[in-house]
Amino acid sequence: MIRGVFISLAIVWMPFTVVAQSLEDLRPDFIAGCVEGGNDAPMCGCLYDNWSANLPEDQHLLASTAITMFLGEMPQDPQKMMAAAALLQDMTSLLLQCASGELQVSTQDAPPPIPQTGDAIEEQLLYKRVTGPSATIEEMNRYAALVEARKARDRAAEQKAIAAKENRAQINRAALYAEYEAELARIHGRDITAWAVDDFVPLFDLYCRSGGRTEASCACAWPILADLSKYNAVPYMASRSPGDDVTTRLSAADYSAAFFTLSLFNERRAVCD
Repeated sequence: MIRGVFISLAIVWMPFTVVAQSLEDLRPDFIAGCVEGGNDAPMCGCLYDNWSANLPEDQHLLASTAITMFLGEMPQDPQKMMAAAALLQDMTSLLLQCASGELQVSTQDAPPPIPQTGDAIEEQLLYKRVTGPSATIEEMNRYAALVEARKARDRAAEQKAIAAKENRAQINRAALYAEYEAELARIHGRDITAWAVDDFVPLFDLYCRSGGRTEASCACAWPILADLSKYNAVPYMASRSPGDDVTTRLSAADYSAAFFTLSLFNERRAVCD
């Protein structure tokens, strides 16, 4: 599965190895891994078809790396990771367009239609009987059973829609996670003290949105953080999670001072949520 929410990084897809190179050959790998994560195949097809259609020809080979990142495997080469992450940036907007119906979902991946039963027709016919003067007890009981069965199907469909919405959110977070990992690799390419405070804007924004906050909330929070950041350890720590290798990247003094400042930031950013 995809590695998902940043706070816990608990959403993990099953590892899926991509070995094909052409876009046509890559599609089944992508769809299989996407569906393995519990997503609808037509939605996965919509996402892949519209994403791959916009890839420049000279980036087709790099698409293989982008797909392995989408499925949760990060390449060891930071430069390759950053290059492939750039291909994933359009996935978030495309996902929303597929989900909203702005982009047509893939009929190629749709399962065969479920045969219609006669329950709905029978319910309509019985309704006329049970609301009339000559309904029998058997007809009333049968009508009541059909109504309860229909309500149960409606509840199941509602739960499925909720699950599908969460699955789409997982894909969204996974794309952000891949971008975040690439940006983090870029930041780690130099000593933390070599960066200016404003250099951490992309890292913070990706981390913030991967944690479930909106773009508006993250954009609101950055000026507050920047105003408190007298040195670059503060925005770096604000873009990392507990348990990460923060202490190996910062001096003990910077870590302690930044930790206090972050507490103040977390209080002030409440106005953005």
